[in-house]
Amino acid sequence: MLYVFFIFNIAIYFRSEESNSRPKESIEDLIKTALKSLKKKSTSKEIVIWVEDHYKYYKRIPNKGWKKSIKNCLSAKQCFKKIERCINDGPGKESYWILDPKHSNMNGH
Repeated sequence: MLYVFFIFNIAIYFRSEESNSRPKESIEDLIKTALKSLKKKSTSKEIVIWVEDHYKYYKRIPNKGWKKSIKNCLSAKQCFKKIERCINDGPGKESYWILDPKHSNMNGH
C-alpha cells in the first residue's frame, strides 16, 4: 500500500512540474488546440483564458507579450478564419475565430 502511495505522489509531482514549465507547443499550436477544445467560434480573449487554464506557465509569467502573440498569430496565419460579430451574438466588439478547414492541418495539429 505504501508503494502505491509513493508512485501516486511521484506522478502528481511530475504532472505539476510539467504544468508549470513552458509548453513545447508553438503559439499557433496552442491556438489550434484551444479552438478544437472549445468546439465553437471563440474570441481571442476566450483563447487566452483557455491557454491560461491549461498551461499554468502562461498564467504566472510576468511578461504578458504572449497574449499579443496570440492576436498576431490569429491575424497572420491562413489556418485561422475571422468571423465578424452578428446582432444575435450579444454584446461585445471582438470578432470570433475558427479553424479554417481549407487551410488548417487537421491531422497533425
